[in-house]
Amino acid sequence: KLVPANGVYVAKVELSDGRIYGAMVNIGHCPTVEPHCNKRTIEVNIFDFTEDIYGEKMNLSFVDFMRKERKMNSVEELRCQLIKDKEAAQKILKTMRDE
Repeated sequence: KLVPANGVYVAKVELSDGRIYGAMVNIGHCPTVEPHCNKRTIEVNIFDFTEDIYGEKMNLSFVDFMRKERKMNSVEELRCQLIKDKEAAQKILKTMRDE
């Protein structure tokens, strides 16, 4: 299993039942929320999805790199950036579907 470099990515998630969703992924150390954490994490935000699937297996396919991970000045700034990232990721996924 290979893990890409730290940053924010556009991805597709295939659940164990075969359903596929668009997503964005953050790989890194969460510098805004946990500035002194040395633990590297992979966080997946599945679009238009509300089910509890913690602990279930899934396939994660990286589609595009969006930006490097960076520390924001506040949680509010992070929240605003995540909204922009989501919009950009959904645009990339829509472009892929339209091709």
